Amino acid sequence: MTKKKLERTREKFGTIKTVKLDLTGQKDTSYLTNMYSNSAFAFGLCSDIENDKTLYGKVKLLEPFTTCRENLADKVIRRTCRGANDHGLPNRTCVVVSITSGKLGPKSPVPMGQFLDPKHVKNGKSIYSYKEHMLRSCEGSLNLLNHFEKRNKWLRTKLYKVEYNLETDRYIMYYFAGSKWWIQAPQTFSLFNLLIRLGRYDVIQKLHKNASYKSIIAALEEYANNDNFSDVYAVRNYKGWIKLLDNYKVVYKDRTEPFANWKGRISRFDGIQNLLNNNCNDNAMQKRFNSL
Repeated sequence: MTKKKLERTREKFGTIKTVKLDLTGQKDTSYLTNMYSNSAFAFGLCSDIENDKTLYGKVKLLEPFTTCRENLADKVIRRTCRGANDHGLPNRTCVVVSITSGKLGPKSPVPMGQFLDPKHVKNGKSIYSYKEHMLRSCEGSLNLLNHFEKRNKWLRTKLYKVEYNLETDRYIMYYFAGSKWWIQAPQTFSLFNLLIRLGRYDVIQKLHKNASYKSIIAALEEYANNDNFSDVYAVRNYKGWIKLLDNYKVVYKDRTEPFANWKGRISRFDGIQNLLNNNCNDNAMQKRFNSL
């Protein structure tokens, strides 16, 4: 296939689909009104895609954006405490990831700092705009998520671009729709959002769509040995991620009802790091994991 034909094929089949974002009840939250000037990633809990008989589907932001992935888990807890029939959570993992491009807009270079890979800086300036940085980050995250899902024979997470006045409001957003198994427990939901955060770095962005297990491990090892990266201490425990996901049905074997792992829990003691550090609030589950 010639280069031009290949490019046309990618344009036809490789374009990320777009969904609309319903912000009813959330427009006045601090993240959407403060116009942060830094490049902090934010996470939002969403509904599933609705078929509104238009070209694009629609999702609803269920809770305000947060820059902390464990705070996002708190929002799941608040909803599950309302009862199994009215918590409003979809039967799969639906998260919107946002970045604020500050006063200069989405085409401006990303400023140096902890949210930018040193390899993406040249002569003291970022080589990527906010738009480019966000797309590269989310595509890298998706490849990482899809690898673990393929390994576990789960449905693959899909990535969507979010239509929300990107040029005028300076927010760049992408929507991750993943397997229900990620959100069925605090530990796996925490890991889902951690894997999304890792996409910011070149070592993860270099992974291709169907990267081998060897390539994934090599990338995580390289990440874990670079103190310039955010979340580096969490990544050093990546063997524990694999242990949990490979034994998912064993660890959660008695939790058959949706969101049964969330009731009565406190997320700051139930994230993936606390499980791997033997400090999980769910003692029965911690004991089962330790026995593997």
